[in-house]
Amino acid sequence: MNYHHFRISKANFLFLLLKLFAFLAAVFLLAKLRYEMQTLAIMPGQLIDLVFLACCLVLGWMYRVGLDAIDLSHNQQKIKIKVAYNVYGFVFIKILCGSGQEASVRLWNPKNFKYSLPDGWSVECIFKSDNKMPKGGCRLIKS
Repeated sequence: MNYHHFRISKANFLFLLLKLFAFLAAVFLLAKLRYEMQTLAIMPGQLIDLVFLACCLVLGWMYRVGLDAIDLSHNQQKIKIKVAYNVYGFVFIKILCGSGQEASVRLWNPKNFKYSLPDGWSVECIFKSDNKMPKGGCRLIKS
């Protein structure tokens, strides 16, 4: 079947840039709050550092770069694939089938991912290139 690359549209790219600026502003705001709390000596220094680190880790987990959804069709069945990345290298894949079947997967540093469909076909997502296929896309294959 046809191979579809993961892409970012121009509108989605602008939204991702806005999210990036908001993420950086939140980290700088947390750093300013940490400095003010340390200056006022509200809590011990180690506890302030621990809270700051935990907040930055949570922000990094929540910040995700979402790629455009890929629409595939097979036997009058629509399949929608959404892929997002976060700061730590996790890949979040969401597959929605026209029959109502849904799959959500979280992978760390994947090479490829296959999801079996009920009619003997599979969705294959490729994240690292090999000799046969380029990276950054998906396709339907016969299982």
